[in-house]
Amino acid sequence: MPSLDKRSQAEPVTMVIVTMDTHLSSATAMAARRLAKQHPGLVLEMHAASEFSASADALASVQAAIARANILVVSMLFLEDHFKPILADLQAARDRVDAMLCIMSA
Repeated sequence: MPSLDKRSQAEPVTMVIVTMDTHLSSATAMAARRLAKQHPGLVLEMHAASEFSASADALASVQAAIARANILVVSMLFLEDHFKPILADLQAARDRVDAMLCIMSA
């Protein structure tokens, strides 16, 4: 994978964090702003299972994010209602993404 500095603006790097709830929202938003200044081609987004397990629109959003991600970080998905709706999406992504980290999850 080319470094962020060598990728063109037309070829962004998308990092998607999928986690249990919105506890990382403010930290992710701050990191996304800083990283966008340092690496204009980097897109960082977070999706919370507490939101997508209760909303068809939020579920479609996280599924689309997983499909376009270059880097996936999945953390703290313990409940079946949290991981089952996206399990097939994660399995489909694992051979396509540049990196995938699943931690503290079922």
